Amino acid sequence: MQVDEERAGRCAAAVAPDAGPTRGVIAMLESRRDCLEVLTQFAAVSHAVNGAGFVLLADGLQLCVDAGKGRRGPDTQRRATGEVVPVPGLSQGNHQREETDMATMTLTKDTFTQTVADAEIVLVDFWAAWCGPCRRFTPVFEQASQEHADIVFGKVDTEAEQELAAAAGIYSIPTLMAIRDGVVVFSQPGALPAAALEQVISAVRALDMDQVRAKLADQRQEATAR
Repeated sequence: MQVDEERAGRCAAAVAPDAGPTRGVIAMLESRRDCLEVLTQFAAVSHAVNGAGFVLLADGLQLCVDAGKGRRGPDTQRRATGEVVPVPGLSQGNHQREETDMATMTLTKDTFTQTVADAEIVLVDFWAAWCGPCRRFTPVFEQASQEHADIVFGKVDTEAEQELAAAAGIYSIPTLMAIRDGVVVFSQPGALPAAALEQVISAVRALDMDQVRAKLADQRQEATAR
């Protein structure tokens, strides 16, 4: 994939308001730093990047990957929060807890849909073994799984499950996704600290799902009217 220079120019101009958080990532791309380092930095600032900035940085990351500077990650297309699960194209199947003393489970393309259907709340950690921030987030996620036995804590290895990661729109890892009653209500890249993860869990529990579904229905109706 080659960066469209005209589009990159427009993106660069549009991303000016976010110059602070994105400057470091752009500099890393220009200096041909290792892709893992760039991806880690990108995950750290992505919450502050506007749409144009994301396009510019995603193009740069893809160039870096194509040049063989690092590992290929999941598809860079982002999934919008609020889309309804199950993920299209994924089959259903039985799911099992990991054979460990932790309360997390491994999810695959064959078990994802059924897991979501069977549980009220599912938290999913999209990760990879080579990802440093992923490894740092793992104990936080596993500790939370011990403290919230009523919630399903699933882990998706994006290297082994590239089809699932692409279908879920995962562009950066680690990404935490929260699903309640079959609806994606939260999806954010970055290694959350324990306190922030607890805030996410509390917020997901407190959601009025009738209001959420009504809002989604309104959005679909507006989209159809256009």
